Amino acid sequence: MKRAAIYVRVSTREQQKNGLSVDNQLDSLKEYCKKNKIKIAEIYNDAGISARKKYKKRPALLKLMNDCMDGSIDIILFTKLDRWFRSVADYYEVQSILDQYKVPWRAIWEDYETETSSGVFKVNIMLSVAQAEADRTSERTRDSVEYRRAQGNFLGGRPPLGYKLINKKLVIDETKRDVVNAIFETYLNTFSISAAVIAASNHGHRMATSVCWKTLNNTAYCGNAHGGSSCPSYITQEQHNIITESMRKKTRTTKHSDRVYIFSGLCTCGYCGSRMVGRVNVWTRKRDNVKKYNNFYSCSAHLDMRRPDCPGMNLSEKKIESYLFKNLNSIIEEHNISLKENLNDDNQNKIKNLELKLKRIGDRYELGDYSFSEYKDKRFELMAEIANLRNQSNVKHIIPALPDDWKDVYESLTLDNKKAFWHRLISEIIIDKNEKINVLFYA
Repeated sequence: MKRAAIYVRVSTREQQKNGLSVDNQLDSLKEYCKKNKIKIAEIYNDAGISARKKYKKRPALLKLMNDCMDGSIDIILFTKLDRWFRSVADYYEVQSILDQYKVPWRAIWEDYETETSSGVFKVNIMLSVAQAEADRTSERTRDSVEYRRAQGNFLGGRPPLGYKLINKKLVIDETKRDVVNAIFETYLNTFSISAAVIAASNHGHRMATSVCWKTLNNTAYCGNAHGGSSCPSYITQEQHNIITESMRKKTRTTKHSDRVYIFSGLCTCGYCGSRMVGRVNVWTRKRDNVKKYNNFYSCSAHLDMRRPDCPGMNLSEKKIESYLFKNLNSIIEEHNISLKENLNDDNQNKIKNLELKLKRIGDRYELGDYSFSEYKDKRFELMAEIANLRNQSNVKHIIPALPDDWKDVYESLTLDNKKAFWHRLISEIIIDKNEKINVLFYA
């Protein structure tokens, strides 16, 4: 008498939606075994587990496979093929093991089995068709998304703060415009997330710090919504780059966290490459018993003993500020000269021509001269060429010369505004041994 492994499975969602229960499957399988004089070796129940889950995450199925390898199972019975697998890749992986140990299976509610050569052939044909259909569905989905993106449609989800959906496109929500403007203006002036949260609250919109963080990082606000859909912008791409770069480099301060460290998040240890954190020395002046404070920056990896080999770079805020005061104009001039020397004019002309072609194929697609598939292929080719040329050209922003009175203006700023000034202008300050300073600007 054959020893059968009875396998049943139903996901929670399927049971809720279709009323397909494990008990129904078990009753049918037991009746089938009784009618065909098959002995039930064991029942393997993966109730509540989706067939789309990897087979290695289905405990009853794994036990069944082990029993097959131990030689205690002659045949596997289940009601329908979709109770067994829906992933073609997983099916073939498991089937290769069953073939090795010569254990066939049978779906009692369908005409599928692997006991005969014709049955195996039929299953393989059916699975090939299913895979092809899945591939076509996936391709249609991708094409649909590309088409919606090309049309400027929002690709789904909740519209970001300051936007609303009209005809599947994001437009400015005038009732929230002031809130969004306040968030971005405040952050660009202070580089403080908490200040941006307070600014939103002052305009009647309460938000958590984590939500504000996501808002500031959202590319929709510079005109590029989720999935690449274009939309009206609140800030420029350059402002977005400055914000995201600043937030990427946010660091903790080790003492007196309420103090403003104007170069916080900019300083890097030239020895080990770690961020330098703001700290403060406090002492009491003897002649008048007044407390004095001196901000400085230390290598975080050295402080945390993550890099015991690092000698621990330290430099006072006043020395960094004094160096920049004295040398900033010449540093900017050298930076701009270097960029102009490296700029490839020929590549820039090619990029302009390719961008014109990109616009022309978009116009022709709108007129119906190109199918969506042709438009998508041509657009991809041109954008790849443009990206390649831009990489070759190493194009970066030329920094405008500072006004003659910039130092006087700077001295009149608050500490928060001084911090914002440096964060807008400088990408990184690398501090090497002997207190040598190297200044990098935004690309």
